[in-house]
Amino acid sequence: MNIKRKKSHGVIVAGLLLLVIGFACVISVLAINNWDYRVLSSAPLLTESNYVADKTHQTIFIEEDNSNIQIESTDDEFVSVKYFQSEKQYYTISDTETLIIKKSTDMEWYNKMGLFSYILEQPMVVSIPKLSNTDIDIVIVNGRVKIDNAALDNVKIKSNNGSVRIYNSTFNTLTTDIDNGTSNYFNITSYGDIITTSNNGKIEMDNIKTATKIDVKANNGKIDLENIAAEVLLVNSDNGVIEIDRAVVATIIDISNSNGSVGIDNSKAKDIKVKTGNGVINFDDIDASNSIELVTDKGVIEGEIIGRKKDFNIVSVCGSGINNLPANQTGGFKQLTVRTSKGFIDIEFQLY
Repeated sequence: MNIKRKKSHGVIVAGLLLLVIGFACVISVLAINNWDYRVLSSAPLLTESNYVADKTHQTIFIEEDNSNIQIESTDDEFVSVKYFQSEKQYYTISDTETLIIKKSTDMEWYNKMGLFSYILEQPMVVSIPKLSNTDIDIVIVNGRVKIDNAALDNVKIKSNNGSVRIYNSTFNTLTTDIDNGTSNYFNITSYGDIITTSNNGKIEMDNIKTATKIDVKANNGKIDLENIAAEVLLVNSDNGVIEIDRAVVATIIDISNSNGSVGIDNSKAKDIKVKTGNGVINFDDIDASNSIELVTDKGVIEGEIIGRKKDFNIVSVCGSGINNLPANQTGGFKQLTVRTSKGFIDIEFQLY
């Protein structure tokens, strides 16, 4: 037994010694090459390239795999593109009616494996002339999309894995579809619809204005909206918390959630509808000129409504628990409908 144990210890010591020697060799080679890991890399080196269009374009299509994309406005006359490529990763730019930018990757298996195969991707920067009424269609596999201080027409973004961040920009319409990644939108004005869909990831909007519709959908992830102005606000979630604060909507705020709580504060519309399958409905200072509907299968409904109680025709149903509303009340000029199967109802009315 002692002999076997000594042999086992010897194997371990020999293995550790080999690891130390190997690590020392790597350090030595890097030191000889001034600590430049690229001399050992099997990944292709990227070099900067620039493209400037020689005419105006109404439409731009971008297809990217692993690099980030940044869109910005410029005072120049034509579209310009800064990008990084190599023999194995390169772009083709087709300058016709539509400016088409596509990335191609022709890498061998050994370019993608190993300690020194990592490629430090550089972002593509697309500069677009201000007030050029340009449509942009972006399809990206892995990478972030950022739009900042841009004035564009119709924008569509389809992303498999990566965040989308849009700040301080104006659009005619904006449509984003993100499979895995967060969405951040701040200080945006749109003359048409804003439509955002996320499969897995948080959606954040702050200071968003449109003359028509804002439509937000998330399968798995929190939806957080603040300072919203629109004709119609539609919010839908399968699994995640929904929070809305300071939404001013001309016609309807329609919120639905399959599994998750809903919070709505300081918001106003002609009609307000909130439905959740499993979750609490919390609200503070909501104001509707025509109707309010609050429904949950399993959860509490509580909050404060702006107005007088007698102004509402009330229908309330509480399967189990305390209910401070009358089951039926008539004589009002607005409608309030509140239902919960398992939970309690606690609603107050307040004049301002």
